This record gives sequence, C-alpha cells and structure tokens, in this order.
Amino acid sequence: MARLEVENLTLEVPARRLLASTGLTVEAGECVAILGASGTGKTSLLNCVAGISRPTLGSVRIEGAVLSDLPPAKRAEFRLKHIGIVFQFGELLPELSVVENVALPLRLLGVPRREAEMRARDELDRLGLGGQAASHPDSLSGGEIQRAGIARALVHGPLLVLADEPTGMLDEENTRLVAGLLGKSAREWGVAVLVVTHDAVVASAADRVLRIRDRRLIPAGDFEPAQTRP
Repeated sequence: MARLEVENLTLEVPARRLLASTGLTVEAGECVAILGASGTGKTSLLNCVAGISRPTLGSVRIEGAVLSDLPPAKRAEFRLKHIGIVFQFGELLPELSVVENVALPLRLLGVPRREAEMRARDELDRLGLGGQAASHPDSLSGGEIQRAGIARALVHGPLLVLADEPTGMLDEENTRLVAGLLGKSAREWGVAVLVVTHDAVVASAADRVLRIRDRRLIPAGDFEPAQTRP
C-alpha cells in the first residue's frame, strides 16, 4: 500500500471543474513533483490531499486512513498530527524566534515547551540552521526561511510532507538547495513528499515527475530545467 493514494479525484466549484478523475500515489521515502502553470489546479489538488478541501468525487487515502471521508474537525486533527506543509513564502510567525516557529507543531500537539524546542533545535541542526535558532524571521534570508519551513514541516515526524511552490521567492542557487532538501527528506527520513511547482529545477530533484494538464495528471516526459526559470 502506498503512503498516499489519490483515486478518481474530482473537484468542482460553481460553474467550474478544477480537477477531473485524477489519480496519484506516493510511497514512503519518495519525492514526487507535479509540474504545471498557474491556474492548472496544482494548489487545488494539494488542498484536497491536505484535507483542507473535500473532493466532489473520489478519495484521498494516507497510510490507510481515508482522509476525504472525515468531517472537517477530524481532517484538521489528522493534518496536524500526520502532515507537514511547506508554504510558498515560509509563513514563519514574525513574533516568534526560529526555534519557536519550528517547535510550533509540537506545541500544538501538547508537547512541553522544553522538549519541543529541543527537538526543534535538532531539526534545525540537521538543516544547517542551528546557529539561527534564537534569531527572528526578519533576520533570515529567503533560503533560510524556507529551510526553517522544512524543519517545521518535519519536526513532528509526519507521514506526508506537502510543499506548495516552495521556491517561488528564491534565486536559482537557493531553489536548488531547497529542492534538494525536500528530496533528501524523503530518502533519509522515510517521509512521503509531494511538491507542486511551476519550476522544472525543483522537479528535477524529485524521484518522479508528473504534469497537470486538462485537469488530470500525466507523466511529465522530458523537460529542460534551465528553460523554465522565470
């Protein structure tokens, strides 16, 4: 059984179909990238996988649990416990230090502050940010913010990490660094990673690449990373 299984997923909003009969699997330890231009449904798919949106038809199954069948409160609880999310702009809370930001998922799960921050420091050390633990987000570079975001997504040992255009604000050097860390997270920590992106530089770091086209996922085929940079 795959860690993530999406079957026949269809998502409709009034007067518009965003996704149609979409299927996807991601194994534990695998990083899968979905390529697509803005407006093709990438974020809509990610929202369904995260349990933020409920599909019109089809199912989302994570480690055997049918997330799409749960009521909203249960989906939110599942997401907190078992899913890590890396946002496009990091979304660190400016009033908290870096280590407090990374520890936040653990604190929301009821882990005592001292233990949560110790585990957060360990995660920051693994991603080369141990020296920035006491800093605040406004003193970090864009690449450092995204690395802290990855640490926050991993700190509670999730089954699945979702990344939504995680390099949109980064230069090419930091894009390659962050994309590489997502792939490394899958391989070294056994988490399933799903990345949606418009950038083939990011996709090139994944184990498998799909494109979203005409509201469905298809094999990406060959692509040239340098030609897709904005």
